[in-house]
Amino acid sequence: MKQLRSLILCVNEIGAVGTATLADALREMKLLQSLNLGCNEIGPAGTATLAYALREMKQLQSLNLGRNKIKSAGTATLTDALRELKQLQSLNLEGNNITQLPDMFSDPNWLPALTELYIGGNNMVHPPKQVGDQGLAAIRGFFREHPDPPAP
Repeated sequence: MKQLRSLILCVNEIGAVGTATLADALREMKLLQSLNLGCNEIGPAGTATLAYALREMKQLQSLNLGRNKIKSAGTATLTDALRELKQLQSLNLEGNNITQLPDMFSDPNWLPALTELYIGGNNMVHPPKQVGDQGLAAIRGFFREHPDPPAP
C-alpha cells in the first residue's frame, strides 16, 4: 500500500472511529497524490484525526472531503495540516455544513498550488474574502458584458 498514488474510499460510512484507523495507514502512504474520502460521515472529530495524517502526505495534489459533516469546527482543525500540502491543487469541502471558513482560506500564499476549491452547499454566513472582494465583482462584470445567454 505504500506505493499507492490514488485512493478512493468514498461512500463507505467510515465515520470518526474508522477515520482514526485509516489515518494510521495514510501516514505510511507518502506517495499518495489523490485521496477521495467523500460521503463518509467523518465529522469534526474524524477530521482532527485525519489532519494528523495529512501532515505527512506531502505529495497530495487532490483531496476530496465533500459531504462528511465536517462543519466549521472540523475545517478549523484542517487548516494547519493543509498548510503542509504545498502541492495541493484541488480541495473539495462541499456540503459539509461549514458556515464560515477560517481566515487562512483568504490568504493567497496559504496553498500556493491550489487551483480548484469546492465549497458549495455549505450555507456559509460569510463567503471567503477573495470571493467577496474579487470573485463576486468578476461574476457581476461578466454578466454585465454578456447579458444574454449564448444561443444553443
